[in-house]
Amino acid sequence: MTKHPMLILAGVLMVAAPALAERTINERMNRQDERIDNGAEDGKLTPKEYNKLEHREDVVQDKRADAKADGVVTHHERKEIRKAQDKTGAMIRKEKHDGQDMK
Repeated sequence: MTKHPMLILAGVLMVAAPALAERTINERMNRQDERIDNGAEDGKLTPKEYNKLEHREDVVQDKRADAKADGVVTHHERKEIRKAQDKTGAMIRKEKHDGQDMK
């Protein structure tokens, strides 16, 4: 049995953390895309708002693709992607609740 189980745990976490962060980014992107689609279906987004939010999602996708281009997504790149996702999330919330319904 090993004398340093904490070192092994730390090593496993160092390897797994980037994969978990990438999954979280992907899940959030999927959820935001779902929110945009639901807003359009529910009539909470005008066509102009829908197009603006879809374009914003494309910007986030491009940031993610650029970050992955060299095969390694750094902490700074993840932070920038999350910042862009935060901005997109705020825009979705604002546009869905601004009273410009299509109904």
